Amino acid sequence: MSVASAIYENVTGAVSLVVAIVILSRLLLWLRAHAHRPATATGDRELAGLLDTLVTHRTHRLAVIVAEEGRSPRTAVVDASADDRFELGSLSKVVTGLMIADGIDRGELTLATRLDSLVDGISPSLSDITVARLVTHTSGLPRLPSTPAMTLRALAHGLFLTNPYARMSEQRVLTDAARSRRGRVGESLYSNLGASVAGITVAAAQGVSYAELVQNRLFTPIGMTATSASSAGAPAPRGWHGGRRAARWRMDGYAPAGGVVSTPADIARLAQAIADRTAPGIDTSVEPVGAGHGIFWVLGGDRGGVWHNGETGGYSSYLRLEVTPVRRVVVVVADSIPADEQQRIAEKIGDALSVR
Repeated sequence: MSVASAIYENVTGAVSLVVAIVILSRLLLWLRAHAHRPATATGDRELAGLLDTLVTHRTHRLAVIVAEEGRSPRTAVVDASADDRFELGSLSKVVTGLMIADGIDRGELTLATRLDSLVDGISPSLSDITVARLVTHTSGLPRLPSTPAMTLRALAHGLFLTNPYARMSEQRVLTDAARSRRGRVGESLYSNLGASVAGITVAAAQGVSYAELVQNRLFTPIGMTATSASSAGAPAPRGWHGGRRAARWRMDGYAPAGGVVSTPADIARLAQAIADRTAPGIDTSVEPVGAGHGIFWVLGGDRGGVWHNGETGGYSSYLRLEVTPVRRVVVVVADSIPADEQQRIAEKIGDALSVR
């Protein structure tokens, strides 16, 4: 056997071994995930009974909250308590939307306000973007910055479930946004970058950080004492992605897009304030801004109402507000993905309650 042939066989054997190990590890993770059996639901008897028929092998910790206008909120949980922390992911955009709508109600800005009117010295490449374009994802900003650093972060997350948003300051977000290639203004392109720019600039116009503004104008007035939009707040436990544990997604600059951490008890307070129309900015936030959009809300669809979902590396969530036959908010949060699973549970529960 020639040296070249020996080298080829050794390399081929090593590659085959690596492939076999990867396949075996994936198989073990799949078996581990599908062998899991969720705990029995507790809490509100009706909701718990519904949950027991709806959870799957993907369910670990989960909470469902139902709030109806004029009634006390109800909660049921699986392997969790009312004080457990959950990453809300893009449900944070609902929080950001309420904050922006509250600013509009106060006369501090309008949907037509440009970023150069909110922040002195903002980059010329961002100056012409309006609030309306940001809250409807039509600003032309990409989903994430088109920078080599963010590309590497996204790759690392895909491989190792790391946090792609770690240690990203508000100023870093604005800098990356200014350097990113923008698409066509007016075309819909879901953008965590754009949502973060919206929250950062609206807060900066008031001389505070995003975390400070939502704390002062939303969390504290509603009584959400265990909720945080800053990485300095208490984190949630690591969540699940398939059979693997994901890194915690602690954020600063990207908090307006996905960094809020809350508890079922606090989410119930928010849901009730939305149902009772006492949440700051709620009525303005659900008014149509563009096709199918309120202020970060998704309007309509096959089921009507307004809604949003969210995912982090290991958490997912779904919130829906419906106004018929009663004004009702249903929220599902879980320490596993995908968000489609939580949407299914929320819709089934809403259907069951409507038939009640």
